[in-house]
Amino acid sequence: MSSPLSSSAERNNEAVVVFEARSGYCSPDEVIVNPHYKQLLPRPTDKEYENIKESIRIHGQQKPVELDQHMVMVDGFTRLDICLELKKQVWFDQKYYEDKTAILLQMKILNLDRRNLIDYQKVLLYDEIFQHEKKQAEKRSEINIKLATLAHTKADTKDQEKILKEERDKIGTGRAVDKYSKIIDVSQATIRKTRYVDEHADKKIKDRVVKKEMSLSEAYWKTREKVTRKSHKKEKMKEYTFTITPSTGSGWKTRRMLRPKQVTLIKSFILHMKV
Repeated sequence: MSSPLSSSAERNNEAVVVFEARSGYCSPDEVIVNPHYKQLLPRPTDKEYENIKESIRIHGQQKPVELDQHMVMVDGFTRLDICLELKKQVWFDQKYYEDKTAILLQMKILNLDRRNLIDYQKVLLYDEIFQHEKKQAEKRSEINIKLATLAHTKADTKDQEKILKEERDKIGTGRAVDKYSKIIDVSQATIRKTRYVDEHADKKIKDRVVKKEMSLSEAYWKTREKVTRKSHKKEKMKEYTFTITPSTGSGWKTRRMLRPKQVTLIKSFILHMKV
């Protein structure tokens, strides 16, 4: 392919680059593959790959691959690999994406329903969207702090407030986890359990969840129980003596080996006990 798919226009004596979406054919070598994007998506099995390859060999490419404005692959990694292997031109659609998050959102739209992904895989697959939403929430918080500071300033700050509010409006409202949950259509409880399992579970449990041999809830509770046991072993236990002496009658005394957290809970219970 020759030049970048864009044109220039004049606006206020400045050159403005206008992107022109385009479809066509090009050599697979002209497509840029971001390894990170590729590894985000589950790869087809050998049998599925051979079936797609045979279909393209006989009938040609039935659906275009999708590229961003810089010729970076967004969707169609398997089709691209096969065209490269068969030494065929690749049919593409090229679109403009504002940023990396927009690309990830498009990958989500194209692949979540197409591929047989369980919720556990969805949460991990699109973690970058969540991280992006967290950063947006942090920016929103910073803007709110700045606005609160300006509100207590005696000087005229209307222009600054206007700029900050416009910036905040672009970011939008809502908690990061709420927005992320809505984008990938997965409950917040599932997101929380997935992150816990991914961080603490061993590979065997994770593999069983992906293969649908174990539910996410079962993996979560098994992992949590294991982590709790390890935590308890690390805690130093001490022997405590408890004595309860009523105003009349005999007293009661016992000894127990307790962890610091248990002692704290007992103290709290006694101090706040209503009589």
